[in-house]
Amino acid sequence: MTGHSKVNLEELERMDPVDVFNFIDGISEEQALDSDIDGNSDAGNNFSMSPTLTTIRLLIPERKKKFPRNATIASSSDEDDELFTNTNSSKPLQNEDGESKWTKNPHLLHIFEAATYTETSGPKLPASESPLENFLDIFGEDLLNIIVTESNRYARQKGTSLDLSLNELKAFIGILVIMGLNSLPSLRLYWSSDQNFYSARVSEVMPLKRFLKILRYLHIHDNDLVLKRGEPEFDKLYKIRPMIQYLTNSFLQACTPGRNIAIDESMVVFKEKTHLKQYMPQKPIKRGFKIWALACSETGYLQTFLYMKEKKKVC
Repeated sequence: MTGHSKVNLEELERMDPVDVFNFIDGISEEQALDSDIDGNSDAGNNFSMSPTLTTIRLLIPERKKKFPRNATIASSSDEDDELFTNTNSSKPLQNEDGESKWTKNPHLLHIFEAATYTETSGPKLPASESPLENFLDIFGEDLLNIIVTESNRYARQKGTSLDLSLNELKAFIGILVIMGLNSLPSLRLYWSSDQNFYSARVSEVMPLKRFLKILRYLHIHDNDLVLKRGEPEFDKLYKIRPMIQYLTNSFLQACTPGRNIAIDESMVVFKEKTHLKQYMPQKPIKRGFKIWALACSETGYLQTFLYMKEKKKVC
């Protein structure tokens, strides 16, 4: 082992930040744990915040400096309160083809000029419309017609007839909304003869058997067009992809966000069996689909979303 150097706190304050870093980095684990190495074991007990009152003896093997002399280390002092950066670095962030590239040398952060936000935030839907009209502005009849067509097609593929119409589908969706507002332990209880559970707004709109049949054959995409797993364009969400594309576009068109927006994780509750479902024990919603959500920070309005495992842009 090479010689050792003794340094007190006054000398440490006068040292270059790079030397200080390498100085401390050179302390071996043995030296850090054993205070009796070549010195008084009680020296560490006499430590004082004032470097003029005592000397701290640190036995450090002399080693070559690891950091380049043109580097600056951030410290807590006012003089060194800057980012760790290479002061001589002037390499571009792009190569000759204009493509971004990674570099081991850090660069100064680009400071963007303040921009003036001129958009008027808020809903774009007419205030005079009814709640049903607002709903159909987002969940439009063209999407509902796709669901009617594909549901009837799927029933035929299974060897039966559904004969679902647009108005009947609207009634079916209305029942789902009521069920969401008035949750019961079992689906069949809405048609129960027990007055504690019976719901006239559900049972008088559609018989139970008809509701269950529509629920059985409800479809949004043609199964004959589905790509097999392993093919380049295979889509895990192919069964609901038309609805996702339609709704994300409708959300963007229905409301203008404020200047501040946020992107964060969100869970869509789903308790049935599917390989797409995730379990997040630390979340309020523990089982469901994990998505990226882009929302307005002022109103909380959802602008667009992306399933967590998709490798695409959010918007």
